[in-house]
Amino acid sequence: MISHNWTFEEDLLCCKQYLKFYYSNDLDKSLVSLIRNLSLKMPKISSGSIRMKINNIRYLMHKYGLIKETNSLLENYSLQCQAAFYQAIKDLNEEFE
Repeated sequence: MISHNWTFEEDLLCCKQYLKFYYSNDLDKSLVSLIRNLSLKMPKISSGSIRMKINNIRYLMHKYGLIKETNSLLENYSLQCQAAFYQAIKDLNEEFE
């Protein structure tokens, strides 16, 4: 399998989509459907890689006290992913103001 070098834009898209997914009130949504949707938007990236990215994002949410859950978290996130996470929070806060 060929490894993928994530761009900031790809990290940002994953962060925004996960945050919207997490904070939505749509109980019919599933993590599987989120990963499938992101795979359609980023066909060069495997669904396994996207799943791992989501688990990095979930770790950041846990680290900053946004979730208590600790299952399947991946703490080896990149600084770029952390920067995208901060940007996603900022963008979404502005979107909902």
